[in-house]
Amino acid sequence: MSRFSEQIGLSPSSTWAHPFKGWMRFTLFAAGIYNIIWGAVVVLFPMLMFDLLGMETPNYPEFWQCVGMIVGVYGVGYLAAARNPFTHWPITLVGLLGKVLGPIGFAKALIEERFPIAFGLNIITNDLIWWIPFFFILKGAYDYWMNKDAELTTIYKGEGATTFNHLLSQKGQSIHSLSRDKPIALVLLRHSGCTFCRKMLTDIGNQRRIIEEKGLELVFVHMGEEDPATHAFFQQYDLEDCQRFSDKERVLYKTLGIERGGFRDLFGAQSIIKGIPAFMAGHGVGAVDGDGFQLSGVAVIYQGAVKAVDVHQNASATTNILQLYQQT
Repeated sequence: MSRFSEQIGLSPSSTWAHPFKGWMRFTLFAAGIYNIIWGAVVVLFPMLMFDLLGMETPNYPEFWQCVGMIVGVYGVGYLAAARNPFTHWPITLVGLLGKVLGPIGFAKALIEERFPIAFGLNIITNDLIWWIPFFFILKGAYDYWMNKDAELTTIYKGEGATTFNHLLSQKGQSIHSLSRDKPIALVLLRHSGCTFCRKMLTDIGNQRRIIEEKGLELVFVHMGEEDPATHAFFQQYDLEDCQRFSDKERVLYKTLGIERGGFRDLFGAQSIIKGIPAFMAGHGVGAVDGDGFQLSGVAVIYQGAVKAVDVHQNASATTNILQLYQQT
């Protein structure tokens, strides 16, 4: 089943704030610069650290230089991740794993008296000081992608956190500009492989003339790439000329309160009962492009304000667009 939201008259601001905190970008940037400098010193002066600590120099300094190269390459990765910590969280995850396993290896070598304790200065600056900030970056990314952060979700539903201006369609227009002169029916899809989304697109394609005669413009949101394959997908339903938005970070879904579903929402009895005839009717299934747990929904937007929104509660839910329009 689906429900009608009470978010009538919602007007997002004209500016969009990234969901991650500024300190997260600064931390990854600092880690990147540190790693690159540390790695460069080790590569260029492989014996320096051993001489300073009074340690016996290794017979094969190339191995130590290889460590420096790896650390430096990690630094490049951190600089890339600093652009968007929540999108590039795998880089931070791999980095944190290395920063946890490294001290474990050092502790083992210390117990076996293979390393002097002074060598642990590297462990402090290379690993330990980054544990807490890296952990909270990963926690923030998890909460964001899993919609676990109540504060973020609430902000997205209110004014000032996101916008109908920051995303552009394949034709270069924003949702705000599209809705300036006429109301739009914004259809937020799950993914192109979803049987129910395919059925919904078929139904919308069949009703398109009636919908447009009522003064509504059909606009679509998906989570995949905006490429020829996407164009061909919508062409199957005679909807390729409609404006559509690629929303990989699901900002618009969050803005309208359209949540991720659980196992029951996607594979419960209702989805199975409706899914079998939909599949037999030829709607089929396909590859998942985007978040497979994201649910769908439809909103009517006019002059940048949300007039009505139907938030789907499970994968099989659908919307009567004309009925939704009558709620405005």
